Amino acid sequence: MIRSLRGTNSVTVTCESDVFIRDGRKIARALDAALFFEKKKNFSCAVHLVLNSSMRRINLKTRGKDFATNVLSFEASHSFPHPESPKNSAWHGEIFLAPRVITAKNEDVVFLAIHGLLHLLGYTHEKKSARMVMEAREREIVRFISRPAEK
Repeated sequence: MIRSLRGTNSVTVTCESDVFIRDGRKIARALDAALFFEKKKNFSCAVHLVLNSSMRRINLKTRGKDFATNVLSFEASHSFPHPESPKNSAWHGEIFLAPRVITAKNEDVVFLAIHGLLHLLGYTHEKKSARMVMEAREREIVRFISRPAEK
C-alpha cells in the first residue's frame, strides 16, 4: 500500500501486482498535487491498480459490461466513514485502474487517475459542455503537475 498525506487529504494506492508499484507511486504524487491544485481539503480516496480479470469482474458487476476497462470511479456516500481516512478527512470514493488495459490502449495511467479523481470531485462527461469543462481541467492539472520544480 502506498499512502500520500498532505494536510487533511489522503490518497491511498493499492497494487494487485508488484509490477504496478512504480505506477502507484507516480499516481499518489500526482493526485496529491491535483488535490493541492484544486484547493481541496478534507479529501480522502483510494486508488486500486488491478489486474484485467479483476477489472472485468468489477465492470460486469457494476455496469453489466463483460470486459476489462481502463478506469472506473465510484463516489462514496459522504456519510460513509472509511476506516483508513484521517480523522478530519471525508471519504470521497475509489478509483480502479487496469494498468495492462491502459498500456494496451497506449494511454497514460497518471492521466486516467486524474480523470478518475475529477469524477470523484463531481466532473462528468455525459454532455458535450460538461466533457469540454472536464477535459480542460484535466489539461490544466497535467500542466500543473508536469511543470519543473522550483528551486
